[in-house]
Amino acid sequence: SLIAPDAAVSQKDVLIYKTWNEEYQKIYKNESAERFDDQVPSSARLNLSRLWVLTSQNTASASEVIISGLQPHMNVYTIGDATTGKNTGGSVFSPDDDTEDKGAYLITMSYENKNRASVAGGIPPYRGYSTNAVYQDASDLGNPSEPLLKIALEEISGTRSTRTLEADDTTLQYTQPATPPRLIATPRQH
Repeated sequence: SLIAPDAAVSQKDVLIYKTWNEEYQKIYKNESAERFDDQVPSSARLNLSRLWVLTSQNTASASEVIISGLQPHMNVYTIGDATTGKNTGGSVFSPDDDTEDKGAYLITMSYENKNRASVAGGIPPYRGYSTNAVYQDASDLGNPSEPLLKIALEEISGTRSTRTLEADDTTLQYTQPATPPRLIATPRQH
C-alpha cells in the first residue's frame, strides 16, 4: 500500500488471491483476496507508477508477492536473474498451548496475483543477468557502480543503451525488451 498507485489503494484493489486446501478454503472463502490497505495515510504513500527490483535466483517469498502483486497495477521492472518461483505460504501449527515453543511449519496455501498469474517457475527478468557472476562481494550492494544497481539507475534516468556489461572478467549480455515481462495466468484446476 505504500508503493502502489493511489487508485489501487483507494479502491482496495486485489494484491493477491490465496488458495487454501479444501478444508481451509471453506473457512477462508471470504478472505481469499488480500487487498491494498486504504488505511495507510495518503501522505505516506509513494503513489508509484513504476518500480525497479534487483533480483537473483534467491529472490522468493514476500519479494515475489510484492513483484507479482504489483504487476497488474503498475510497471515492475526486474533486473538480474529469474526469481525462485515460490508461490506458496504456510502456517505454524502447535499441538497445544503447553508447547508454544514447538510447532510445525506447514505449507497451507498458494497465491496468484489479481490477474490469476502465479510466480511458480520464477518471475522472468526485464534485464537478465547472472547474479552469480555479478555479486562477488556483498559489500558492493548499495554502491551506485554495482552492476545491477547501475543498470537500474541508468534505466530510471533514461541513459541506458544496449551494450555489454563486464564484471570481473565475466561478460554478460542483455536484451532490451519494449515493456517489462508480465506473469501469464494459467488455467486453474479445480
